[in-house]
Amino acid sequence: MKSIRNKLVFYFLTISIILIVILGVSVYYLTSREAKERIQNEMHNSVQQIGKNIEAKLLNIQKYMYLLFTDEDIQDIVGQYDLSKDYAELYKKWEMLGKIFSYYFEGEKYLLSAVIFDMNAGEYIYRNIIPRDIRELRNSEWFEYVMKSKGQIYWMGAEKLLDRYSREHNILSVARMIKDLKNVKPLDSIGMIYLCFSESLFGDIYIGIQNDDEAIIIIDDLGRVVSHSNKDLIGMDLLKDESYLIAKHRLVPSGVFQNNLRTGKLVVSYFKVPSFNWTVIKTVPYEYISRQLAPIAWITVFACIIVFAGMLILSIFISKRIARPLLELNSAMRKVEEGDFSVKVMPRTEDEIGMIQYRFNIMTEKIDSLFHKALQEEYKKNQEQLRALQYQVNPHFLYNTLNTIRLMAILSNCNNIRLACEALTRLLRNAIGKMGEMVPVTVEINNIKDYIYIQQIKNDGNLHVEYLITPEIMHYRILSFILQPIVENAIFHGLEPRKNIPGKLLIKGEKCKNHLVFIIEDDGIGMTEENIQRVFEDDISEKTLVKIGIKNVDKRIKLNYGEKYGIMISSKLGVGTVVKITLPIITERGDNK
Repeated sequence: MKSIRNKLVFYFLTISIILIVILGVSVYYLTSREAKERIQNEMHNSVQQIGKNIEAKLLNIQKYMYLLFTDEDIQDIVGQYDLSKDYAELYKKWEMLGKIFSYYFEGEKYLLSAVIFDMNAGEYIYRNIIPRDIRELRNSEWFEYVMKSKGQIYWMGAEKLLDRYSREHNILSVARMIKDLKNVKPLDSIGMIYLCFSESLFGDIYIGIQNDDEAIIIIDDLGRVVSHSNKDLIGMDLLKDESYLIAKHRLVPSGVFQNNLRTGKLVVSYFKVPSFNWTVIKTVPYEYISRQLAPIAWITVFACIIVFAGMLILSIFISKRIARPLLELNSAMRKVEEGDFSVKVMPRTEDEIGMIQYRFNIMTEKIDSLFHKALQEEYKKNQEQLRALQYQVNPHFLYNTLNTIRLMAILSNCNNIRLACEALTRLLRNAIGKMGEMVPVTVEINNIKDYIYIQQIKNDGNLHVEYLITPEIMHYRILSFILQPIVENAIFHGLEPRKNIPGKLLIKGEKCKNHLVFIIEDDGIGMTEENIQRVFEDDISEKTLVKIGIKNVDKRIKLNYGEKYGIMISSKLGVGTVVKITLPIITERGDNK
């Protein structure tokens, strides 16, 4: 322990052990608490989703009852049902009722049977999968209760019945009185609808989303179990069972709580179905949550062991005498990361560390050389791209302008050719050799005016142009020849296709915060969103030559000013197109405001 190296190792490991223990306990506590909250949230979300699905099922049954209650054919048949009539007439009515029930319940796989009772001891039975004693139904207490009610839907809870093959089924029954809606016997009861559903109507909702440790229960407004993952418990009164304490907690629409039983803790999550006062319950033994937390405890222990081993190795390594040159090298590397490639490390030894420092110096020199070389190549690449874009714009403009003059020579008198040539001469003088140069806004506007003058001669005055240029921006400098291609496209592809209909063109320029904004708006034929997207695509075949001007101007702007500047297009078919050009503010001295 006398050596500094051993002392450093001892002190470092002592502090590391204390920190690892504190960190491990804290991490386990926070992680386990988060895991418990996650499991409880999953339980809550699960019962909430089941509750919403059950609500949809109940609303669907309610819809069935309403449709049957208001069906005019059922009203007629039940209201006129008479056992004294001959069998042929009764058969016709049964056949009609069969068609009505088939219409409503043909695809309802959970419906086991449906019965319509009338007031003359008559009944119609549909899909009698679970045979029942009809007389027993008529003589039951709930039958009289439903007939005396005001038309509310009555749920009779769950019960077990046997089908024709002596197989046991859990069923849910619902009934509703049929009132006379034809005003023959106003408000009188003329019959009753009785529907019998399989418990699977609700059980299938959660059958695939529970594990062996979980139990999912659905109870009605009276606390009776209508569906349970344990089918033997269907029909029990859950409000009296101390395992769930639902009677205590049902005052709140939903929640998660723990119930301490003699057999252990039970985590209970519940959700009340809003429209029907039914409740969905999900229970999980607390041991299940504990099992979920066990991997977290083991991971924490292993992580602490790994961290301790790392600390041990690190303490031995740092304690060596080579720590100082490594720290110097590390400091130099950080400067390189920040972009300082001129940094150098003075080798202090001739061993491996010294060689690393020597190689480091060679590496930084090469990186610095490659960095500057890459900058130069990137600058040349941008210049070549800019030059290529300029060559794309110039032929396109000259082609369209010369084509205009050719058409003028054919369609108009020679007097206009002189004026058009003068305007074209000015345009060429300003354009050739100046592409990419910075010019005042006033020069660019004069170029546009010359170009528009040619177009106005060609179109016999059908082109009306309005300039709204703020005077204060006229001395700002912009790239030469970036507005004319936009005006050209507006005339050729927006206004001229309308066939001799006068067109309007608005050219607007203003200072907006820290930018220059130019807007070129026409009332031409407009474009679709698909056409707007194609304008900025890289396809430059002859079929897409019409978009070269806008696309190349946008690229010129981005190459010179950056990606946040450029062109935006909005258009509507039959209304017109608005092109917005955003540029930086550059003064006469070249300053960027």
